[in-house]
Amino acid sequence: MKRRFLIGLFLLLGVLLSFNATALNGADFAIYTGSGTWQPSIIAFEKFLEWKNLTWEEIGAGDVNGENLTALYKGIFMPGGWAYNYKKSIHNSGDQSIRDLISSGGAYIGMSAGAYYACDNVRWEGQDYPYYLNLFHGDCVGPVDEIASWPNYVMTVMSINLSHESNVYEPATEEVLYYGEPYFNSYSGQEMQTFASWVVPSNPLANGRPGIIGFNYGMGRVLLVGPHPEIEEDSDRDGVSFGDELDDRGSDWPFLWTAVDWLLRQQISQPRELPQGQQPPINDTIAPVIYSFSDSPDSLRSGELLTIRANITDNVAISSVRVNILDIFYQMSLEQGSSATIFSDNFESGSLVGWTTSAVSGGQKWAVSNTNPFQGTWYAQSQPRSTNEPASVLEKAVSTENYQGITIKYARKLVGLDTADEFKAKWFDGTKWNVLEQTSSNSANDASYIQKSFSLPISASNNPNFKIRFECTAGAVSEYCRVDNISLLAQSSPTGFYVYKFNTSNLANDTYAYTIYVNDTSGNEPVPEGGDFTII
Repeated sequence: MKRRFLIGLFLLLGVLLSFNATALNGADFAIYTGSGTWQPSIIAFEKFLEWKNLTWEEIGAGDVNGENLTALYKGIFMPGGWAYNYKKSIHNSGDQSIRDLISSGGAYIGMSAGAYYACDNVRWEGQDYPYYLNLFHGDCVGPVDEIASWPNYVMTVMSINLSHESNVYEPATEEVLYYGEPYFNSYSGQEMQTFASWVVPSNPLANGRPGIIGFNYGMGRVLLVGPHPEIEEDSDRDGVSFGDELDDRGSDWPFLWTAVDWLLRQQISQPRELPQGQQPPINDTIAPVIYSFSDSPDSLRSGELLTIRANITDNVAISSVRVNILDIFYQMSLEQGSSATIFSDNFESGSLVGWTTSAVSGGQKWAVSNTNPFQGTWYAQSQPRSTNEPASVLEKAVSTENYQGITIKYARKLVGLDTADEFKAKWFDGTKWNVLEQTSSNSANDASYIQKSFSLPISASNNPNFKIRFECTAGAVSEYCRVDNISLLAQSSPTGFYVYKFNTSNLANDTYAYTIYVNDTSGNEPVPEGGDFTII
């Protein structure tokens, strides 16, 4: 009986091993999902790969230890999590399989724990621990308590190395999710290309040290990413809710886009439009604040107007402000003050962050350039190489809510456009696009930049759905549309005060009370406050 059981067990194991050997189909990236991996990192990176039109397949420790990864994948992704579990689960054969994949022309991207795992030595909270994948001959040193002590997490600023070829579309800094990650110290002879560095003035050992690095390994490449740019705190496009209470101030996926181009030895391409995602719901439990309030004139005669003003703010948005006088509620309005600049961009960040770009099939998107600016160093340029209108679109949503008297200004230079080409500037009123200017069937070849200014109709004021757009259609490589110094101005802007003018007619000489009530868009309200005024 015992012998028969053992034979059956061996047969079962043989079936399982056979199944495991044929279960993998291969893909662009293998996604490691073994013990210690952090599920949000896995899901978010898979969503990123879908956006970049790269395929992926999840694999476990048994696959790494027993399969020929080189025959199946272009690269492997080791996610965030706990590197010690990777060390325990992946055997010498698995480490060698990963090294073979890379050295034969493949790619390794390690995020957080995946970066720790690739280092020869992990210095964690002051203690040294040897690791044996041996991709990076150096130290991974973390966590950086001055950013956030483990296991806390925060958004932090990284300095982007703009001289690196993969960062051609990046701004000078990025806000990223920090969750116990390292900085890197290389040993003698180890190549280390810095993509981004930590900004930690309070820790001289970590300040300015590389936090994202890359290097060549045989015929392949390695990218070690300290933080978590795969997590999208400002959107649900990453498929996870982790960090939704934080503010990403944009997206880190465009950084990953070009970094992966570099990793795969592909031409560095401009990131395409981000997939649409909803803003995570705001769990707003903070009530508005009534900083101050006043009434004037006080005292006043019956029949004169009493002006009640209140300075009120909220962390998200105010829904209503009302004042109660003699048991009647009156709606207070947001007071308008002097002119203001709602939005401006001279592209001196060296990027199109915040703009949406698109192009027809085979066409080229808008990009930044520094060969012919109107002022400064950078400007936006389209060289679409297509006559399918609109060949290339540059678009920006800018709410004009609570602003009045809208004017848009920009400088533009059209180079070599003939009658078959087209340049258009437009604005969106929430329903339709309105043309500011267009070349139509005319040619255009500006010797220098031409400054444009347009005063917009009332429908552009107080409009949360307002957008601006520039379109360029041109077929030849010598034809360009260039724009610079774009600004959106308002004749009047909110002061932060809410105001109501109360007619005191028919009031007898006496002292009267008033009370101010506030609600935000989540229904929070502070304790009502108020004062009194006197009729004489």
